[in-house]
Amino acid sequence: MPPSDPRPARPADPPADRFADTFARHTPSPPRGLLPGARAWGVTAATAALATAAVLGAAQLPELLRRPPAVSAGQPVAAANSAPSSSRGTPSPAGSAPAAPGPAPTVTVQAAAQGAPDPAGSAPAGQHEGAAAPAAVAGAGGSPPQGADRTPVRTQAPALAQSAPAPAAAAPPAAAPAQSAAPALANPPAPAVAQPVTVPGRPVAGRASGRCIGVLGGKGSDGTPLELQDCNGSAAQSWDFRADGSVRALGLCMDVAWASVANGAVVQLVNCNGGPAQRFVLSGAGDLVNPQADKCVDAKDQGTGNGTRLQLWNCAGTANQKWYLR
Repeated sequence: MPPSDPRPARPADPPADRFADTFARHTPSPPRGLLPGARAWGVTAATAALATAAVLGAAQLPELLRRPPAVSAGQPVAAANSAPSSSRGTPSPAGSAPAAPGPAPTVTVQAAAQGAPDPAGSAPAGQHEGAAAPAAVAGAGGSPPQGADRTPVRTQAPALAQSAPAPAAAAPPAAAPAQSAAPALANPPAPAVAQPVTVPGRPVAGRASGRCIGVLGGKGSDGTPLELQDCNGSAAQSWDFRADGSVRALGLCMDVAWASVANGAVVQLVNCNGGPAQRFVLSGAGDLVNPQADKCVDAKDQGTGNGTRLQLWNCAGTANQKWYLR
């Protein structure tokens, strides 16, 4: 008989719990946090990318609509606003358009100004304003289809002039006024030179003194005495012998004071009145005579110096009574 085991016997295992019982005891709860999960972040990023693409596409749509259709190399395109050639061009015939290489059909764009009236009147055949292109659709083999319009298109000259404005270089440069003004500064006009005033009359000088008859103080005022002065060519020493017998200077007349006929009467300058006391004659002998008194103009006391006064005296033929025009 085998020996008995001294260890205590292990109790029997309890029966295994069912999964449903375990799940019911531990109810699952979603994880709680402040940030969303990875799947939420992915959905948000995708939505933002789609919204950004839609906004950019809407912003670029007007620009794409304004762009002309792309034309591959070798496809002829006639632009209605193309700049005209320097001389009157000749429209190309409809059949001369080059065929596009490749199976794709070639489409030529018809000018927008087809059928526009010519403002200059009808031109002879073969001459048209600007560049013209026929409206034709070429097939893959290059031959135009039936019914294609082969009539050349005539563009209107004013429309071409508006589509190609004059370049700004045609305007004069801004520095032109400064350049044109430079010669004027380099060669300034000569200043005006005052012309000498011509004084009527001539000086009357005495043979004894060589001095001229002048107005005292050089002022033309009524009653100013006459005297001998150094000749200086001034208006106060220029005497104008008039046809009426008067002798004038400074707008006044030589005169015998108080129309006297006596010896020693003062010879002076007064306002002209046409009287006999204002008439004097210079004879060929050099005598300056007043016909009313029949006496001569005399340097007082036979003086010859500056300031010697003049008087009326009997004609004696002396040197102090002889005068001449200078």
